[in-house]
Amino acid sequence: MIVGMIAAWKTFPTLVLVFQSSIAMLMIALSVYIYNDLTDIELDRICAKIGESHYIHRPLITGKALPRDAKILILSQTVIGLCFGLSINLLFFFFLTLYLILGILYSAPKVHFKERLIFKQLIISIGQAIATLAGGSAAGFISLPVIYSAALFFILTFSVVPVTDIRDIFGDRKMGRKTFPIAIGPKATIEFAIIVVITTLCVSLAVYTWLGFNFAFAVLLAASFFMLLTSIFKIYKNLTNPNLIEIIIKRNLRPIFIILQISILIGLIPL
Repeated sequence: MIVGMIAAWKTFPTLVLVFQSSIAMLMIALSVYIYNDLTDIELDRICAKIGESHYIHRPLITGKALPRDAKILILSQTVIGLCFGLSINLLFFFFLTLYLILGILYSAPKVHFKERLIFKQLIISIGQAIATLAGGSAAGFISLPVIYSAALFFILTFSVVPVTDIRDIFGDRKMGRKTFPIAIGPKATIEFAIIVVITTLCVSLAVYTWLGFNFAFAVLLAASFFMLLTSIFKIYKNLTNPNLIEIIIKRNLRPIFIILQISILIGLIPL
């Protein structure tokens, strides 16, 4: 979101605006994620029982937090987030509300988009794009760099996040969910990600000057995508080890997405 704010005018916004918008986005995002955990308790318990490390210590699984606590937290954070969002401008408030609605539909038992093959990835990817567009709207201008950043995070999320679902393939099958690794297989999921990542890099390098980015952006983007492809290949070599895949996600994939955001910010500096 902050990347979107800076990309709007290629300058750093006021600290007050950064604080207000960050609190708003953070509260709404946390509400969505906690609601997802709340609806996933049964699946998470199954995954914890088979020893998948990223589920074992979750508060709702260990009993450190009760479902009632989660509901109170969701409600309070939603109210805080929307109030802060409304204090900025109506377009920002609209994006926050849209993010919240999509997040609820993603996990809500009667809709359960996360159990539907294409919808699962679409909702997650749209959420990434909305966060960036919300930043631009908070700054008051959705520029070409903002649109590119939103498109970049949408495309990468749609293609790369399914790779992380490989770690959950046992639990997802148990719950009858249709993720990419289950529908087309882990290898095909990785091949799809690789093709999309390489294509996105080529297109980005071809149009980056037209979008207003400098040469440093091209270099950093290429380096980030190389690291991303390397990490995907590591997962490919360890398809049957969910705990090792989780380590690769935490140590490699997540930092790479942060590096990509930094690349955009550096790429907007006039050189």
